[in-house]
Amino acid sequence: MIQDKQATEEDLKLMSQFGITHERKSVYFYQGHKYDKLDDAIRYARHSLAHTKSSASASTE
Repeated sequence: MIQDKQATEEDLKLMSQFGITHERKSVYFYQGHKYDKLDDAIRYARHSLAHTKSSASASTE
């Protein structure tokens, strides 16, 4: 995964000069999948866990 570089003093100066702003964005990962929203990651994790449990119980029957 490539991450953004940290802004240097020069970068910050240029951002100020041009009125450029930024914000940090959270990214969530679950089992190799990438999610922009925590709710989506949780929903997939729950779905995955439920599917795993139902597969395990079906194989023991």
